Amino acid sequence: MPNIVNTSNWEDVGFNTNLTKPYGFTPGTGSSVLLCLALGDTAARVTSIDAGGYTRYGSGALAVGGYQMEFWIRNNVTGSPTTAAIILDTSTFALVAAFNFDDDITGDEITSVNVANSSTPTVNITAASGSAVIMSFVSAFARTSSSPIPSGFALLAAGSQNHNSVYDADVGAGGSLTVGCTMDGSNSWDAVALELTGAGGGGTSIPVVSAGLRQLMNN
Repeated sequence: MPNIVNTSNWEDVGFNTNLTKPYGFTPGTGSSVLLCLALGDTAARVTSIDAGGYTRYGSGALAVGGYQMEFWIRNNVTGSPTTAAIILDTSTFALVAAFNFDDDITGDEITSVNVANSSTPTVNITAASGSAVIMSFVSAFARTSSSPIPSGFALLAAGSQNHNSVYDADVGAGGSLTVGCTMDGSNSWDAVALELTGAGGGGTSIPVVSAGLRQLMNN
C-alpha cells in the first residue's frame, strides 16, 4: 500500500458552485491525492474536480449528519499543483480535507454510521491486509480528540474541531476493525470510514455502503 506523505486538515473553502481547495502541500509527480468533501446541502453534488483530473470514489455521495459526503481520487499527479478546483451543481458551502499518497490508490469500501451522545466516534469496517483506512467524523460541537484506535492510527488535526479524521496507511493484517478515537466530551457525531488499496488491487471489489440518514448537525 502506498504511504501517506502529506495531509491537509478539514477546511471551510467557502460558499459557491466553484470552490478552491488549497492543498497546503505540493504533491510530487506520480503521487495521488484523496479529497474528502462535506457539502452543506444534502441535495448538492460534486460534478467535477480539476476539470476531470479527479474521479469519484464509489458510486456516489453519502448523506452523513446533515452533510453530503463525497470522496474523489487523483492518481499520477503531474505539474506540481497546489490547489484543486471543485465544481458543484448547487451553491453551498463545503469543507474539504486532503490526503497525499506516494503512489496510485483505489477505493474499495465505504461504510458510515450516525450515532448520538457518545464521546467515542467509531466505525466498524472490514479491511484487507495492508490496505489504508481513513475514518472521518463530524461532531455536533467542537471537541478535542485523542487516543486514536486501533493502535497505529493517527489523528489528522489537534485541538478543538467539529470535523476530524483518524487514519492509517497500512492496517497490517487487516480484518474486522473498529476505527475511531476519544473526544473530550459526549455529544452527537456522525462518521464515515473508507478503505483504500494500491491501484494494483487487494481489498473488496465492490464498494459497500451502509448509511443511517439522520439530520444531527446544526450548520
